[in-house]
Amino acid sequence: WERAELLPMGIAAGGAVERAPASGGLLRLLHVGRIAHLPSYRSLDYILNEVFPLLREPALERVRLRVVGKVESGNPRSDRITALCERYAGQVELTGFVADIDAEFANSDLQVVASTAASGLQTRIVESLAKGLAVLASSTAAQGLEEPENGKDLYIASTAREFAEVIERLAADPSPVAAMAERGRAFFERKHGREAVAAR
Repeated sequence: WERAELLPMGIAAGGAVERAPASGGLLRLLHVGRIAHLPSYRSLDYILNEVFPLLREPALERVRLRVVGKVESGNPRSDRITALCERYAGQVELTGFVADIDAEFANSDLQVVASTAASGLQTRIVESLAKGLAVLASSTAAQGLEEPENGKDLYIASTAREFAEVIERLAADPSPVAAMAERGRAFFERKHGREAVAAR
């Protein structure tokens, strides 16, 4: 074990998707993952049960969250998330499984990843960065990344209040998201691109 080295997660780079402009100045949030899968369930439960109640009305009106992932009717976790989504019917859309995930990346501004356990969601963050999509992650979810800088490479929030503050700030002015997406893509290439990991 003395000669073992833990390498960061690496995936093939591919190309960043071309982002479609939002209409009406909305902040388009994305959450990807099978709803009943425990890491996804915990992330969504945190967002909808802890973060969204903190959003003040002007910001909440400007936010749209697409929850993309298989919905399993009759599964307790899936049913709970479905019920939470219904509380915010004007802001949250539960899409179920989609065949073209790149279209979701292209029509979103920010991937939200709010895991409360340090497992299961790092791939989602790295893939989003690779596709040129900015990320807002809990500090727990970001633990698997290779030394990211908060506010430069992605947004990192340690509490529900911090999570809500980032969303409110970007809902008021979404313009910083594009530059964050570019820096996030550069971070991916430096730290998590397949070539960068192979060179370690």
